[in-house]
Amino acid sequence: MKEYFLLPKLITFFIVALWAVVNNAGISKPGFMEWMDTETVKKVFEVNAIGPVTVTNAFLPLLKISHGRVVVVSSVLGKHTQSCHCIF
Repeated sequence: MKEYFLLPKLITFFIVALWAVVNNAGISKPGFMEWMDTETVKKVFEVNAIGPVTVTNAFLPLLKISHGRVVVVSSVLGKHTQSCHCIF
């Protein structure tokens, strides 16, 4: 069991409601695609795509109680490509 799944229980103990969760994590691996190994691509995908879903699911019960919000912060690299930044 990962440590972050304990956070909702800890928050419930100390506060009444959770009003928002801000997903603000992202990593990038500069370089050309032929330089990337599968493990690097998996790590970037895990942080950038799976991470926000996992964090949101962990706090969803508390957000439902307070009718809270989920805020996802992104980067310009998610919209515009740059040379040598193929993994984001």
